Amino acid sequence: MKKLLILSLALFAATAFAEKVNVFSCGFEPEEGYSTGLLYGQQGWIPYSEGYHYREVVDDVAYSGKQSVHIFTTEGHNSGEMHSVTYANPYRAKVIYSFMFKPSDAPVRFQIFDEYGDRIKKFAISKSQFTADNPYDAKNFSLDANTWYPVTMVLDVRNYTFESFEIGDVLSTSFVYDNAQEASGDIGYIVFMTEWTDTAAHSYIDDISIDLVPEPACVGLLALVGLCFLRKRG
Repeated sequence: MKKLLILSLALFAATAFAEKVNVFSCGFEPEEGYSTGLLYGQQGWIPYSEGYHYREVVDDVAYSGKQSVHIFTTEGHNSGEMHSVTYANPYRAKVIYSFMFKPSDAPVRFQIFDEYGDRIKKFAISKSQFTADNPYDAKNFSLDANTWYPVTMVLDVRNYTFESFEIGDVLSTSFVYDNAQEASGDIGYIVFMTEWTDTAAHSYIDDISIDLVPEPACVGLLALVGLCFLRKRG
Protein backbone atom coordinates (compact mmCIF):
# COMPACT_ATOMS: atom_id res chain seq x y z
CA MET A 1 0.00 0.00 0.00
CA LYS A 2 2.81 2.37 0.89
CA LYS A 3 4.58 1.61 -2.40
CA LEU A 4 1.39 2.24 -4.33
CA LEU A 5 0.92 5.55 -2.56
CA ILE A 6 4.47 6.67 -3.37
CA LEU A 7 4.09 5.64 -7.01
CA SER A 8 0.76 7.45 -7.24
CA LEU A 9 2.33 10.61 -5.86
CA ALA A 10 5.22 10.32 -8.32
CA LEU A 11 2.86 9.88 -11.26
CA PHE A 12 0.70 12.76 -10.02
CA ALA A 13 3.77 15.03 -9.80
CA ALA A 14 4.86 13.96 -13.28
CA THR A 15 1.42 14.68 -14.70
CA ALA A 16 1.26 18.08 -13.01
CA PHE A 17 4.68 19.01 -14.37
CA ALA A 18 3.66 17.84 -17.83
CA GLU A 19 0.84 20.33 -18.00
CA LYS A 20 2.76 23.58 -17.71
CA VAL A 21 5.49 25.30 -15.72
CA ASN A 22 5.42 29.09 -15.73
CA VAL A 23 8.87 30.67 -15.88
CA PHE A 24 7.91 34.30 -16.49
CA SER A 25 4.76 36.40 -16.31
CA CYS A 26 4.15 40.12 -16.36
CA GLY A 27 1.04 42.29 -16.52
CA PHE A 28 2.85 45.63 -15.94
CA GLU A 29 0.59 46.35 -12.99
CA PRO A 30 1.25 48.64 -9.99
CA GLU A 31 1.23 45.66 -7.62
CA GLU A 32 4.07 44.20 -9.70
CA GLY A 33 6.07 47.37 -9.11
CA TYR A 34 5.35 49.17 -12.39
CA SER A 35 4.48 52.83 -12.66
CA THR A 36 3.49 54.92 -15.65
CA GLY A 37 6.39 56.19 -17.73
CA LEU A 38 9.25 54.63 -19.66
CA LEU A 39 9.55 50.86 -19.29
CA TYR A 40 13.35 51.22 -19.37
CA GLY A 41 14.76 50.73 -15.88
CA GLN A 42 11.60 49.26 -14.36
CA GLN A 43 11.57 45.82 -12.74
CA GLY A 44 14.60 44.49 -14.60
CA TRP A 45 13.82 45.78 -18.12
CA ILE A 46 16.97 47.13 -19.77
CA PRO A 47 17.75 48.41 -23.29
CA TYR A 48 18.28 45.80 -25.97
CA SER A 49 19.55 48.49 -28.31
CA GLU A 50 20.81 51.84 -27.14
CA GLY A 51 19.33 55.09 -28.31
CA TYR A 52 15.61 55.50 -28.67
CA HIS A 53 13.25 54.40 -25.92
CA TYR A 54 9.79 53.94 -27.37
CA ARG A 55 8.06 51.74 -24.81
CA GLU A 56 6.20 53.16 -21.90
CA VAL A 57 3.83 51.89 -19.23
CA VAL A 58 0.44 53.59 -19.60
CA ASP A 59 -2.78 53.52 -17.62
CA ASP A 60 -5.21 54.68 -20.32
CA VAL A 61 -5.22 51.44 -22.39
CA ALA A 62 -5.07 47.95 -20.90
CA TYR A 63 -6.42 44.51 -21.70
CA SER A 64 -6.69 43.56 -18.04
CA GLY A 65 -5.94 45.38 -14.83
CA LYS A 66 -4.96 49.02 -15.00
CA GLN A 67 -1.80 49.21 -17.14
CA SER A 68 -0.13 47.94 -20.30
CA VAL A 69 2.93 48.80 -22.39
CA HIS A 70 2.59 51.27 -25.24
CA ILE A 71 4.98 50.59 -28.15
CA PHE A 72 5.32 53.57 -30.42
CA THR A 73 7.66 54.37 -33.27
CA THR A 74 8.87 57.27 -35.31
CA GLU A 75 9.88 56.85 -38.92
CA GLY A 76 13.22 55.17 -39.53
CA HIS A 77 13.98 53.99 -35.99
CA ASN A 78 14.00 50.72 -34.12
CA SER A 79 14.83 49.92 -30.53
CA GLY A 80 13.78 47.56 -27.80
CA GLU A 81 13.85 46.41 -24.21
CA MET A 82 14.87 43.06 -22.82
CA HIS A 83 14.30 41.21 -19.57
CA SER A 84 16.36 38.43 -18.04
CA VAL A 85 14.40 35.23 -17.49
CA THR A 86 17.11 32.61 -16.87
CA TYR A 87 15.44 29.23 -16.67
CA ALA A 88 17.20 25.95 -17.38
CA ASN A 89 15.53 23.73 -19.95
CA PRO A 90 17.84 20.69 -20.05
CA TYR A 91 15.24 18.36 -21.54
CA ARG A 92 14.37 20.93 -24.23
CA ALA A 93 10.75 21.17 -23.26
CA LYS A 94 8.47 23.06 -25.59
CA VAL A 95 8.20 26.78 -24.87
CA ILE A 96 4.82 28.48 -24.93
CA TYR A 97 5.09 32.25 -25.33
CA SER A 98 1.83 34.17 -25.03
CA PHE A 99 0.65 37.73 -24.58
CA MET A 100 -2.15 40.13 -25.48
CA PHE A 101 -1.48 42.39 -28.47
CA LYS A 102 -3.23 45.50 -29.78
CA PRO A 103 -1.66 45.99 -33.24
CA SER A 104 -0.69 48.79 -35.58
CA ASP A 105 0.80 49.01 -39.07
CA ALA A 106 4.33 49.15 -37.67
CA PRO A 107 5.85 45.70 -37.02
CA VAL A 108 6.81 44.63 -33.52
CA ARG A 109 9.46 41.96 -33.02
CA PHE A 110 9.47 39.43 -30.19
CA GLN A 111 12.52 37.29 -29.44
CA ILE A 112 13.64 34.64 -26.97
CA PHE A 113 17.37 34.06 -26.36
CA ASP A 114 19.21 31.38 -24.47
CA GLU A 115 21.63 32.04 -21.63
CA TYR A 116 24.55 32.41 -24.07
CA GLY A 117 22.85 35.05 -26.19
CA ASP A 118 21.95 32.72 -29.05
CA ARG A 119 18.51 33.28 -30.43
CA ILE A 120 16.05 30.49 -29.72
CA LYS A 121 13.43 32.14 -31.88
CA LYS A 122 12.33 35.50 -33.20
CA PHE A 123 9.30 36.70 -35.08
CA ALA A 124 7.57 39.94 -35.94
CA ILE A 125 3.91 40.72 -36.43
CA SER A 126 1.99 43.70 -37.71
CA LYS A 127 -1.57 44.62 -38.61
CA SER A 128 -1.01 44.42 -42.35
CA GLN A 129 1.45 43.12 -44.94
CA PHE A 130 5.00 44.51 -44.86
CA THR A 131 6.08 46.60 -47.81
CA ALA A 132 9.80 46.40 -47.05
CA ASP A 133 12.06 44.43 -49.41
CA ASN A 134 13.08 42.18 -46.54
CA PRO A 135 9.97 40.96 -44.70
CA TYR A 136 12.08 39.71 -41.79
CA ASP A 137 10.29 36.92 -39.94
CA ALA A 138 6.87 38.48 -40.09
CA LYS A 139 3.55 36.78 -39.86
CA ASN A 140 0.90 39.13 -41.16
CA PHE A 141 -2.79 38.89 -40.46
CA SER A 142 -5.70 41.16 -41.21
CA LEU A 143 -6.05 42.73 -37.78
CA ASP A 144 -8.17 45.48 -36.31
CA ALA A 145 -6.12 48.19 -34.60
CA ASN A 146 -8.89 48.70 -32.03
CA THR A 147 -8.96 45.08 -30.87
CA TRP A 148 -6.91 43.14 -28.32
CA TYR A 149 -5.77 39.77 -29.67
CA PRO A 150 -4.42 36.80 -27.71
CA VAL A 151 -1.15 35.66 -29.29
CA THR A 152 0.21 32.20 -28.53
CA MET A 153 3.09 30.36 -30.13
CA VAL A 154 4.59 27.02 -29.28
CA LEU A 155 8.34 26.79 -29.89
CA ASP A 156 9.89 23.41 -30.61
CA VAL A 157 13.39 24.06 -29.30
CA ARG A 158 14.54 20.57 -30.23
CA ASN A 159 14.10 21.37 -33.91
CA TYR A 160 14.51 25.17 -33.68
CA THR A 161 11.15 25.92 -35.22
CA PHE A 162 7.61 26.99 -34.47
CA GLU A 163 5.18 24.17 -33.80
CA SER A 164 2.22 26.49 -34.02
CA PHE A 165 1.26 30.14 -33.98
CA GLU A 166 -2.16 31.44 -33.05
CA ILE A 167 -3.47 35.00 -32.98
CA GLY A 168 -7.10 35.52 -32.13
CA ASP A 169 -8.95 32.49 -33.47
CA VAL A 170 -6.57 31.95 -36.39
CA LEU A 171 -4.09 29.08 -36.12
CA SER A 172 -1.21 28.91 -38.57
CA THR A 173 1.90 26.82 -39.09
CA SER A 174 3.21 28.77 -42.10
CA PHE A 175 5.60 31.68 -41.77
CA VAL A 176 7.16 34.20 -44.10
CA TYR A 177 10.56 33.76 -42.51
CA ASP A 178 11.25 31.40 -39.65
CA ASN A 179 14.57 32.31 -38.06
CA ALA A 180 16.32 30.37 -35.30
CA GLN A 181 19.81 29.44 -34.25
CA GLU A 182 20.94 26.20 -32.69
CA ALA A 183 20.42 27.52 -29.20
CA SER A 184 20.69 25.47 -26.04
CA GLY A 185 16.99 25.65 -25.25
CA ASP A 186 17.68 27.27 -21.88
CA ILE A 187 15.81 30.56 -21.67
CA GLY A 188 18.12 33.48 -20.95
CA TYR A 189 16.10 36.58 -21.74
CA ILE A 190 13.24 37.91 -23.83
CA VAL A 191 13.12 40.98 -26.04
CA PHE A 192 10.38 42.97 -27.67
CA MET A 193 11.14 45.87 -29.97
CA THR A 194 10.00 47.88 -32.95
CA GLU A 195 11.39 47.10 -36.37
CA TRP A 196 12.86 49.66 -38.74
CA THR A 197 9.79 51.19 -40.32
CA ASP A 198 8.62 54.02 -42.50
CA THR A 199 5.41 54.18 -40.48
CA ALA A 200 4.85 56.11 -37.29
CA ALA A 201 2.40 53.88 -35.43
CA HIS A 202 1.28 52.65 -32.03
CA SER A 203 0.61 49.23 -30.57
CA TYR A 204 0.21 47.77 -27.08
CA ILE A 205 1.09 44.56 -25.25
CA ASP A 206 -0.16 43.16 -21.97
CA ASP A 207 -0.09 39.96 -19.91
CA ILE A 208 3.14 38.32 -21.12
CA SER A 209 3.64 34.69 -20.10
CA ILE A 210 6.33 32.09 -20.83
CA ASP A 211 5.65 28.47 -19.96
CA LEU A 212 7.45 25.16 -20.45
CA VAL A 213 5.67 21.94 -21.36
CA PRO A 214 7.82 18.77 -21.22
CA GLU A 215 7.69 16.10 -23.89
CA PRO A 216 5.80 12.92 -22.91
CA ALA A 217 9.15 11.11 -22.79
CA CYS A 218 10.26 13.40 -19.97
CA VAL A 219 7.12 12.57 -18.01
CA GLY A 220 7.79 8.88 -18.58
CA LEU A 221 11.30 9.38 -17.26
CA LEU A 222 9.95 10.83 -14.03
CA ALA A 223 7.62 7.87 -13.64
CA LEU A 224 10.53 5.49 -14.33
CA VAL A 225 12.56 7.16 -11.59
CA GLY A 226 9.65 6.55 -9.23
CA LEU A 227 9.52 2.88 -10.17
CA CYS A 228 13.29 2.49 -9.67
CA PHE A 229 12.94 4.10 -6.27
CA LEU A 230 10.25 1.62 -5.30
CA ARG A 231 12.34 -1.30 -6.51
CA LYS A 232 15.32 -0.22 -4.42
CA ARG A 233 13.10 0.28 -1.37
CA GLY A 234 11.65 -3.19 -1.94
